[in-house]
Amino acid sequence: MEVAMARGLHKKYNVRRQDGNTEPEAEYLVLRLDTDKHARAAAFEYAKACEGDNPELAQDIRDKVWDIVRDSSPVQPPPPPNWPPKKPVVVINMWNRLESDYEAEVAKHVSNGYVLVSANMVSHVNGSFVDVIFQAVLALPSVCCVP
Repeated sequence: MEVAMARGLHKKYNVRRQDGNTEPEAEYLVLRLDTDKHARAAAFEYAKACEGDNPELAQDIRDKVWDIVRDSSPVQPPPPPNWPPKKPVVVINMWNRLESDYEAEVAKHVSNGYVLVSANMVSHVNGSFVDVIFQAVLALPSVCCVP
């Protein structure tokens, strides 16, 4: 633990289990999801990793992160328009594009109705810009999020 502490990881929190069980040797890592874009990316990756063993936990984690992103973003989504019911789902593959291209891609597909966004994009885009994208996507009437 000494080596990790020298690199920025330090004991800042005391964690106590809600069920009263004590495990004095257990170690926990606390991440702040509302202000740390890297913590949000880590939470999505954790959800992806535990999907096969515990899909309910994976979905709960994704829901929690989406709620935090939606609630903490300074950008408020526009009211969802009344889209026709049978719009196609569009997969936006954004990894190798410049940030300015993201805005154009998202705007184009949001105006078409439905967007499928991979949670992996969280770790590939500037955090504040990700919040803007999430706000735009969450305003849609039908959104699918995949790990």
